[in-house]
Amino acid sequence: MLAVLAAVEAWAGPYSGGRTGNQRGRSRRRVFWNHHVGFGARSFSEHSLLTERPIAENGEWGYGLLYEYHESPALWQLVATYAPDSEVLAPEVNLVYEDRGVRGGVGGIGFYQFGDVNEWENWYWQMQLGFRFTLTRKVGADLAAYHVFESWNDLSDFDFDDLDYGVWFRWRL
Repeated sequence: MLAVLAAVEAWAGPYSGGRTGNQRGRSRRRVFWNHHVGFGARSFSEHSLLTERPIAENGEWGYGLLYEYHESPALWQLVATYAPDSEVLAPEVNLVYEDRGVRGGVGGIGFYQFGDVNEWENWYWQMQLGFRFTLTRKVGADLAAYHVFESWNDLSDFDFDDLDYGVWFRWRL
């Protein structure tokens, strides 16, 4: 037991009544405040350039789970979204920068088609831009727009009709 406590203290730093010498009166953050979990939904568009993306129709909704690791001002985001109409699982990983409620980032998204196909489709790049709203001390909501593209050279072919939209609710652990 003492070895576990020593390891936690070495990793998180010593506890000195909520303050350390360089914090000037601010309370020390808990170690687990960096972790967020949540759920949400994403509306997939029928993309004009990505014809092989296995989404059945424009505006199809996918429902998913979210994990974020915050290391201010950036965060890593892992999402798994399932679109039941197309039987598609869409995992994604993003690196997001956040400042004063505005979020922007870049990442990758893949598509796994269930049913008769049972195979991975291509992985694509995606950029996201959105807003974070703090509802309570531990609960927040995010609204985001996603632009999915196959190559960085395709950014000049941007069309607002190709955007995906998402809403996410998350809890800080």
